[in-house]
Amino acid sequence: MNITAEYLADCVLPDLFNDTSKIGSYCDLGSANVASMRHLTDAMDAGATSKLADLIRSIIAALKIANPIALAKKPSRWELFTGRNIEKEANYLYTCNSIDRLIDAALQASDMVRKTLVLLDDMMAANADDSHIIKLHIDAGRVFLQLNLSAGLPEQSDFPFESPRERFKRKLTNLSTLYHSHQMSILQMRFAKASAIALLDRFTETVTVSVPTWRQYNLAMVTTEKMNPDMIAAANQATNVLIKELSAALEAPTKKDE
Repeated sequence: MNITAEYLADCVLPDLFNDTSKIGSYCDLGSANVASMRHLTDAMDAGATSKLADLIRSIIAALKIANPIALAKKPSRWELFTGRNIEKEANYLYTCNSIDRLIDAALQASDMVRKTLVLLDDMMAANADDSHIIKLHIDAGRVFLQLNLSAGLPEQSDFPFESPRERFKRKLTNLSTLYHSHQMSILQMRFAKASAIALLDRFTETVTVSVPTWRQYNLAMVTTEKMNPDMIAAANQATNVLIKELSAALEAPTKKDE
């Protein structure tokens, strides 16, 4: 049913003051949105955005370890004698494989971030609808009290502490608190959404463009017997670009571009 101020003034409020036991249920939104908010809270507790950010940090740390220049450096006699050069190549390959696994895990986390964004949109819409209904009830209640100065006042024969009018005023105060809580929740969800989108956009762009380039040079580094300076420089540049772009993705949610 589409609730209007006229409906509240003509039907709901007169009936409420005829049967004051209904004051407590004035503007009862039900439990549906409580369940939806719990669903959103569970999704946020799962920390998809935080998990994605943590994985990006791990990728950056591993990229700094997998240094193409260090791998391309000519081994010393001691390194050749001890096999340190072989160990260095094995560590480089292991780290690169670890980076690939971390990227795959980050892609899975990014899918969870997208699902969280859908939940945020649903909850922002629900909160906006609830806020409108709450505000409508508050305004209608205040106008009703102004136009009906004797409504809810105790009769002479009643107990002096039984005042439906005061109970209704308290109800309006509680609804006002609930309204401001909904408004704050909407702002928090907007910020969470903006942060998640900024992180997700930067990460997606990096995975689409820079990761394939890095993988190409990484493959060349581990399969080519004789590495020339141009190849080493290109591989190092691809690594630095990837580090820079992933670092920018982590910084993006903290910027108030919106």
